[in-house]
Amino acid sequence: TYKSFCLTSVEYNGMNPLFKAFRDIIGVDTEGLYVGEKAPEAITTPTGLVSGQKDFILIRETDIKAVWFYLNNGVLTAPTDNNVKDVSVYFYYPLNKTTPFVKTSSQKMYKVKWAYELTPTGSSTPPSSLPPHDRKIGCIPKF
Repeated sequence: TYKSFCLTSVEYNGMNPLFKAFRDIIGVDTEGLYVGEKAPEAITTPTGLVSGQKDFILIRETDIKAVWFYLNNGVLTAPTDNNVKDVSVYFYYPLNKTTPFVKTSSQKMYKVKWAYELTPTGSSTPPSSLPPHDRKIGCIPKF
């Protein structure tokens, strides 16, 4: 299917011998890990200097899929497994799972990044020819 996934008991207990071997090593359900990037903000320091730094956050699949969105003709819309690779995906942080598409004054907007977008400029590491369809950067134990 060329769609990325993280291993769970379904795969561990299936017919694939590789997944069964992973069960012996990992042994717990896993979920995706994503990275969001916030644009730099201007900050005035006590000496009067203005600077801005990008801000990055790591976020679990369970959390991000409850709040992520893209702009569909100006309307915030949750991406699907079929279109997530084709649209720019965002979320507001701190998370508000009750009203994820309503930005409060205390929230900042983050853009979900592909792993290859995090590679420093000039790096000799090329992006994967098969990047995950949904921008996950890896899998972590699920709680």
